[in-house]
Amino acid sequence: MKLLITGGAGSLGVSIVERLLPQGVEICVIDNYATGHRGALPAGVTNLSLQEGSIADKDFVDSIFSSF
Repeated sequence: MKLLITGGAGSLGVSIVERLLPQGVEICVIDNYATGHRGALPAGVTNLSLQEGSIADKDFVDSIFSSF
């Protein structure tokens, strides 16, 4: 299963990531870090991709959907 989480470095997003990563879910997090925290998500996890940007940027979101 693949999951895209917007605002994934925020409190709720981190909780979802921490719960689903051990289950083998492939997760892509989009966050602009306006309120989220860079260090809140684990680094070096193979099934977790972190993308910095805004969901208001259509081209950015389209590129994420194309690659993920």
